[in-house]
Amino acid sequence: MISLEDSVGLRVKITTYTDETFQGIIHSYNPQSGMISLVDDSSVAHNTGYSKDTNFRVVKSTFVKSVQKLSSQKISLPVETSKTTNKVDKFRSMHNKPAVIPLASIADSFKHGVSKSIAKQELEFNRRRIFGQRKISIEGESVFNQLFNLLPEGNVTFDKNDNIAIFGNHLLVQKSYRSENCRILRGTGEEEEQQLSYIRKVIKDIWNKLETERKGG
Repeated sequence: MISLEDSVGLRVKITTYTDETFQGIIHSYNPQSGMISLVDDSSVAHNTGYSKDTNFRVVKSTFVKSVQKLSSQKISLPVETSKTTNKVDKFRSMHNKPAVIPLASIADSFKHGVSKSIAKQELEFNRRRIFGQRKISIEGESVFNQLFNLLPEGNVTFDKNDNIAIFGNHLLVQKSYRSENCRILRGTGEEEEQQLSYIRKVIKDIWNKLETERKGG
């Protein structure tokens, strides 16, 4: 993966851990916050400058799996055409000149979809963090992933013995992660029984699907 420290102005293709891909020119990168901003190629290609219709995309570097360089040369970004100050004149000699970023368009993009993408990436990051370097069977990993994506965030994790703990250790799915390995750890009421029945059905469906796929179905 290319170094983000020296990537501003490069046309790139970014792939996240959720296998989403974004393509554009790196407008800025902040190593402290880990935020990467991409600008749509069209504004630069047609030398039209930034406008309210310019598309910006913001991605956090911790969610990035790979960055593929699509251009070997850095591209000059649009500049503000209004009267410049001495400070702006000083930076005009630099390859990537200062530019005005339309904050309204960034906020609009975030409001209409980017926030959902970031939330999805954060969820995947938390899943990978919880899973860590555990040596879990394929079936166990499938059960964990399905429960993690199905139940509210924070309700599925592992205990120290690599058993899957659900609802704050109320339910436990022990190795080998089959439906019959799921039991109530805390509580004896009707709600716990309903939860147990539901989780067992989910796990049974996962195993049935895995066995069908192995048979080529």
